[in-house]
Amino acid sequence: MPPSMETENSTNTSRAEELKLLANEAFKAHKYSQAIDLYTQAIEVNKDNAVYWANRAFAHTKLEEYGSAIQDATKAIEIDPKYSKASIDGFHVLFGERGNLLFL
Repeated sequence: MPPSMETENSTNTSRAEELKLLANEAFKAHKYSQAIDLYTQAIEVNKDNAVYWANRAFAHTKLEEYGSAIQDATKAIEIDPKYSKASIDGFHVLFGERGNLLFL
C-alpha cells in the first residue's frame, strides 16, 4: 500500500473513532437521534467496523425503531460474526425490551 493511502486510512480511522466517541456521549445523554446521526457519519467514513453498526442498532432500539435496529445488527454480524455485542443487540431487538417477539 502506498504511504499516502496508509495515511488516508489512518486519518479516516481516527475521524471515525472521534465520531463514535461523540455518538457514545450523545447516547449516554439519552440523545438517541443525535447518536444515530453521529454513528451514521462514522459508518460513512468506515463501513467495515461492526461496532459502529451495533451501536447504531442499539440507539435505534431506544427510539423503538426496531426495523432499522434489526438491519444494523444484521450488518454488524455480517461484518464480524464473532462480535458478541452485535449478536446480543440483535437478539435484544428480536425480542424487544419487554420480551415481546417483534420479528419472525
